[in-house]
Amino acid sequence: CMSAQNETEIPDVLSDARIHLHITGFGLDKLKIPFNQGSELKTLNLTANHILAIPKETFMNVTKLKTLILSNNRIISLPDTLLQPLLQLEYLDLSGNYLTILDENLINLNRQLNTWLLHSNKLTKVTTSTMYPIRSLSNLTLYENPWMCFCNNSFQQWMTKNIKVLDNPEDIRCNGSGIPVMQANETCYKE
Repeated sequence: CMSAQNETEIPDVLSDARIHLHITGFGLDKLKIPFNQGSELKTLNLTANHILAIPKETFMNVTKLKTLILSNNRIISLPDTLLQPLLQLEYLDLSGNYLTILDENLINLNRQLNTWLLHSNKLTKVTTSTMYPIRSLSNLTLYENPWMCFCNNSFQQWMTKNIKVLDNPEDIRCNGSGIPVMQANETCYKE
């Protein structure tokens, strides 16, 4: 674990042999491109920093990464190819950020992903094509986002078909009305 004050970048002095890297509450606001903190890196935890954006080349040298935790930062959006080098990624935590949209290509090659935490963001909608590539998914959190609800919502249909992977589906609610997204068609309103 690293904990230091007044640092805004990860120092380049970390060993290539490091397998788990936890830099939490560090005040980090940017990552060096590409991220060169070990080709054997399996876990990267950057929780509770000040990261706003992550360039698309960031993870191209850490292809063995299985766990990526970027929770409680200030991330607004992610490049569509950011996760493509991470073919072994199993656990992705993007909770507690300011994400408003997820590109449909963000995880299209990540066939190993089984846990994806997206709760407590600013997401209003997600296309079903963003979710379909994840056949291995067993845990998905979507609650505490301001979801837009409207009639014949394909995202709602996707949720119904995949309810077994959703954590607390009753807490995934429509913005404004507070109605659970799963029940939106019963009392839906047009966009």
